[in-house]
Amino acid sequence: MGNTTSTTDTTNNPSNITNNSHLTAKTKWSEIKPDLNSGDLIFFKNAKPSSISSLSDEWTSANVVVKFSKENLICLINVAQNLLEPTTMLHQDYVLESGSVRIIDVDDKMRYQSAPGELTYSEICIHKISNLELDTHQAELLGAWLKDVVGSHKRHKTLGPTLKTNIQKSKELVIDASELYSISLAAEFYRAIGVFPNNIDLNQFDSPYALLTELETCHIAFERPIMLEVDPSHQPKSWDETILSHGDYGRHLSHSEMIEAQDTMEWKTEIPARATEAFQMAKNIRDRALETKDEGEANQLKARARNLFEVAKMNEYYYATNHPTDKQKFAEINENLQMLSD
Repeated sequence: MGNTTSTTDTTNNPSNITNNSHLTAKTKWSEIKPDLNSGDLIFFKNAKPSSISSLSDEWTSANVVVKFSKENLICLINVAQNLLEPTTMLHQDYVLESGSVRIIDVDDKMRYQSAPGELTYSEICIHKISNLELDTHQAELLGAWLKDVVGSHKRHKTLGPTLKTNIQKSKELVIDASELYSISLAAEFYRAIGVFPNNIDLNQFDSPYALLTELETCHIAFERPIMLEVDPSHQPKSWDETILSHGDYGRHLSHSEMIEAQDTMEWKTEIPARATEAFQMAKNIRDRALETKDEGEANQLKARARNLFEVAKMNEYYYATNHPTDKQKFAEINENLQMLSD
């Protein structure tokens, strides 16, 4: 997490946070995190254009904080990643199913990677509640709700007109449905502790801003929002964790090879610091494999090239726009994977 933050007063639209913010070096993430309390909200902004965001709300995910004081844990209630094709999502009136609901450390959400070496989220916005302290009854209600919801999955969410329109316009090959669920799950937290009435329609919240607005309508007051950039200095996950948690895991031949080989120094030198470099690196190693006359060395180089083409393919899945250039690169990657697997 970078050391600089930006702060701003709440206006009519969270997208104005970026326009009205000013930089300050006074506040660090290490100082902010311990002061978070149950009920605080953290908004996340995807590092790339997302079908979840819009001109009126650039934030793509909203998570509510749960603080376990005895264990000194600052956690988020989070839905596991679930990548779905837009056509699949629009075929029904609801997203077919979500990933499982988990309690995770706040830092783990910031370490989400879109592809190995590339953080998913570029910024976060922290909304601390200034007038909410859970009494004994609310704490009991929260405990019962957590016991019921954590570990559950296959949760359905109706897609409203705004989300449907955004998904229809999306040029992404796959969309992370967990971002769709995060907002209604956060709203469910406030319903569980009595801030929202039991009959509230959780599907009405189609953006983080919509949730924030409804909370303010219910007389929940927030302090000045704090924005922080998420950067590579916030230690990313290991390759093992990244590959296993990636929504594409299991689709590609060499994932197991990548995990088995990642602990060797030789393998580490072959992993690009930036996933965008994997495609060119894979082609260079492929050419070396084809040029060498040593069969053993050629086989090793082919295995490395195949693994890097897999990394490149995951990267292309994430950034694809259906542009002819993207389609051509997909075709080239698949041709190489086929050739190197024979």
